[in-house]
Amino acid sequence: ISISSYAQIQKADKYYDKTNYPKAIELYEKVLKKNENPEALEKIANSYRLIKNYSKAELYYARLMKQPKIAPINHFNYGMILKSNNEIEEAKAQFKLYAQAEPKDKKAQLQIKSCNDIMMWSTKARQFDVTLLPDINTANSEFCPVLLKNQLVFVSDRTNDLFNSNSSGKQRFLH
Repeated sequence: ISISSYAQIQKADKYYDKTNYPKAIELYEKVLKKNENPEALEKIANSYRLIKNYSKAELYYARLMKQPKIAPINHFNYGMILKSNNEIEEAKAQFKLYAQAEPKDKKAQLQIKSCNDIMMWSTKARQFDVTLLPDINTANSEFCPVLLKNQLVFVSDRTNDLFNSNSSGKQRFLH
């Protein structure tokens, strides 16, 4: 590894340790253009995962998996990314690799079961379709719908509602 790459990794690691993942990613990408550094691959994959850019995280975890020696937790993290990206069979394979390496950690078994459940549910016919209702759904959050005396009641974080004319933009909910 060159001196400049080493310096970039050290600087990227400082950003990574301070959870400034976008800055860390920028520097790790520069390093990875020059060579496949396993440490940089792991941290850039984790960075993308932690900022919820799952498509980029998947790309870097895939590259990391080609390295000769990686920490078992990377199989678990890669499995979670694959599962989020709806690649269930591949996710299950990664969870199995993690379970083999860490047999006492039961979270892999739970994820394997979850993958099996997803595969089973995906073979069944849908019982309902979810559609947005223009008179109800907004850019804000609406949740917990309940039928009460033949009326639909729900919680929303809208700034204006029937009871409040607060237009401060602050989130508040009716209790």
